[in-house]
Amino acid sequence: MTDMREDRVDSLDRQIGRMRSQLSSIEDERRAGGTRVGRTDSTDDLRMAIEELYVAEEELRLQHEALLGVRAELEDQRRRYEQLCQLAPDAYLVTNPLGIVREANRAAAELLGIESRFLVGKPFATFVDAEDRADLRALVNAFGTAAQVDDW
Repeated sequence: MTDMREDRVDSLDRQIGRMRSQLSSIEDERRAGGTRVGRTDSTDDLRMAIEELYVAEEELRLQHEALLGVRAELEDQRRRYEQLCQLAPDAYLVTNPLGIVREANRAAAELLGIESRFLVGKPFATFVDAEDRADLRALVNAFGTAAQVDDW
C-alpha cells in the first residue's frame, strides 16, 4: 500500500512540476513583452495547466475518499479486535519488545488481580514472582531465536 501511495505522490509531483514549468514559461513570455491579440501559445499553455490542475484535484479527491473508506474499515476491524480480545476467556497481554504491557484483556486483569488500566505501560516482569523472573527473561529471549511460532 505504501508503494501505491508513493507512486501517486511521485505522479502528482511530476504533474505539479510540469505545471510550474508551463506557468513559468508563460510568465517569461509576458515579461518579454510577447503579447499578441487573440489566442496565443501562452494562453493555450495556461489552459492546459489549468486543466491539469483540475485533473490533479479530482485525483486527490478520489484518493482522499478511498483513504477515508479504508480508514473506516480499519477502525471497524480495530474495534472488533478489541471486543474479541476483551471478551476472550483466556488472559492476553500484549507487550512491546522491551516487555512493557501495551494491552491487557479482562481475563488477564482478573488473573493478576489488577485493573487492566494499571497494567498498561508497566513492565510485564513486575507482575511475575521475583523467583520466576529469570525464567521469564530466558523464555522471552528464546522468542527471538525461534524459527517458527510453534517453537514458542
